[in-house]
Amino acid sequence: MKFKQLIIGSKLIEAVGENLQGYVWGRDSRYLDSLFLTFDTGILKIYNPACLLCDSGQSVGLGSIIGLVVTDSFVFSDELTLVLDHKILVRVSLREEDCIGPEAAVFQAVSGDIVVFN
Repeated sequence: MKFKQLIIGSKLIEAVGENLQGYVWGRDSRYLDSLFLTFDTGILKIYNPACLLCDSGQSVGLGSIIGLVVTDSFVFSDELTLVLDHKILVRVSLREEDCIGPEAAVFQAVSGDIVVFN
């Protein structure tokens, strides 16, 4: 997938997000809404519920992921997952019932490429 080619090796420069209260999806962790992740290769704007956690399931704060690099990404029917250094995961719900707008997330690369997840 083109997204994987664009995002692997990208370094996270800035992360801005807002807590989403009272939301239940997947494991018990901190869920965010309006999460914008700025990488050196582009910006990932996430509109659906998302969470940050390490592979053990513990939640991770936004400040702790700055400077990390994307090592892998996966797109499933109900979830987009980015794997960062130190096995930190960014999980984005792609479930239809979680869709807030016309898309779940959009990646706008500095190259001009755009990848839409819905």
